[in-house]
Amino acid sequence: MKIVFYIKRLRTVCLSMLLAGTSVAQSQPTDLFLAADGILPQISGGGALLRITPASPVPLSRVEVYHPSFNAFHVDLMPDNHTLVYALSNWGPGLTGVYFYDPTIGISRPYRVRDFFDTTQVTPDQNGELIVADGGRLARIDRQRNILPLHKGSGGLVKFVCDIDTGDFYATGAYGSLFKVPRLGGTPQLVLQMAGRFVCQDFESGDFLLAGSLGIFAFTLRNGQVRPIWPGAWPFPLAGVSGVRLEDHGGDVRILAASPAVHPLLGWPTGVMQLFRVSVAGAVDTLSAWLPFRDQVPPSGFPFELAGPTIPSALYEGSRHLATEWAGTDGTWRVRVSYREHAGKEFVVLPSVSGVRPPVPIGAGRKVLLAPDGVTAGALSGQLHAAFPQGIRGTLDASGDGQVLLDGRSVRGRGLRVWLTALILEQGQPYGIAAAALPVGVTID
Repeated sequence: MKIVFYIKRLRTVCLSMLLAGTSVAQSQPTDLFLAADGILPQISGGGALLRITPASPVPLSRVEVYHPSFNAFHVDLMPDNHTLVYALSNWGPGLTGVYFYDPTIGISRPYRVRDFFDTTQVTPDQNGELIVADGGRLARIDRQRNILPLHKGSGGLVKFVCDIDTGDFYATGAYGSLFKVPRLGGTPQLVLQMAGRFVCQDFESGDFLLAGSLGIFAFTLRNGQVRPIWPGAWPFPLAGVSGVRLEDHGGDVRILAASPAVHPLLGWPTGVMQLFRVSVAGAVDTLSAWLPFRDQVPPSGFPFELAGPTIPSALYEGSRHLATEWAGTDGTWRVRVSYREHAGKEFVVLPSVSGVRPPVPIGAGRKVLLAPDGVTAGALSGQLHAAFPQGIRGTLDASGDGQVLLDGRSVRGRGLRVWLTALILEQGQPYGIAAAALPVGVTID
């Protein structure tokens, strides 16, 4: 398959494939994992990791409960796109921790549980190491499982996102303010007051998406502009929103969010959570109208209770389609591509040093979030062998996994940021592309 690049609008390079078609592959429903609170009456706080099968269509058919605890605040995927990492908080030392869940072997032992106090988020970074929000501070857990704080003091930070453009962290405080924490550590800098408790980022615009008691809104860092996206449990916005995450589900990039259902006559929250997918333009799809379900008893034997549940975090199974992790030598990374629904297909990893926007349209409403440049063209022509010693192409295995190697030791000058995306190639698809992954950024230190 031949890939042709041409210059458009001076600096923008537009991607085109010779094999074009009209059909678009339809994604199959996948399981949904939730970090939920206020659902288990037997335990104070009543939190747990929930697995819902299938996530679509409604009504949901099965709910499984893993690791019932006091509070479950966050769930994420490791770079293998298979293992879940999640945070439980019991408001005290020795009870709070970071845990892993492998569908093939179950739940692991707590990950340095004695060192945590109040863990509200855990997310892998560009090296596959864990960044945690714990006790109001951000910290990195290195490969030796040492906990390295990124700033002094607690700072009251509870949720964070890594900026795709710079690699810095933007974190929300306990009172809803937004702070910037430098990637390598430093004093948190106040960016926006009364921002909300939950945060993610829209890669296409670069805006930060914040959620809280007033719903979801977008914050543009360069000019300080704030604009509403979704008013929450309309028409009663004070019911609020818990949890926001940008998800790529079958090529449809949406915000995954939850909000309390509002009684249609009385106008106050019912204690039942509704799960939504919200576009940046504000269009809403209801995934589950009623979570948790009344009178439903999961296999673990813990019945649901309609008493103020929240869903601080949710994700689709197998939704981390592109990730990087340390490859065993400083300055080298495995670039992991994972699409179970495209097992056996060819893929190509594209690099750029120009960022992720403007995006390149590839038909059927889809976009490649990468700004192609000379580095992209050099990689495609095989001129960057030192940086990609295994090349940039491969074939997904029977499990839908593949990888290439990025060697940053040949790069001149430290601190260079490289952006990557992955395309799944298939004849008959528009531009010969079956799927385009959300981008990742790697800073070569």
